This record gives sequence, C-alpha cells and structure tokens, in this order.
Amino acid sequence: MSLLRMKFCGMCHSVTERYSVPVTAGAATPLGLQATRRYRPAPQSLVEDLLGKGTLVLPVIDMASAKVEAK
Repeated sequence: MSLLRMKFCGMCHSVTERYSVPVTAGAATPLGLQATRRYRPAPQSLVEDLLGKGTLVLPVIDMASAKVEAK
C-alpha cells in the first residue's frame, strides 16, 4: 500500500520519494503515517573532532513533513 509521497527540493533539482508499507490482513484502521525529511549540514562527530566535544552543536533542520491517514 502506497501511503505517502514527499517532494524534496535541493539547490539544483528536486526528488520525489515514494514510501510503501506492508499492511497485514486484519490490521486495525485507520492507519496513520508521518514522515519528516531532516537535514544536518555535517555529521556532529566531524564537528566534535575538529572543534572539540561540546563546543558547537549543529542543528537538525526539518525540511519537509507529510502526514497521511489510510482508511
């Protein structure tokens, strides 16, 4: 069952991702699904290696979010 499509826009292009979830027979409805595309400019471990632990925490940015309910 295809539940959710999200479109991501980058600096040069956009990409549409399609997510599917297997649902067992007799599953209780309604079914809900939420997805969030998150971005961090660099791995936190790299920042800690370069600047020292605890000196800077890079934020995690929610770039896109979508929610769907299937009946």
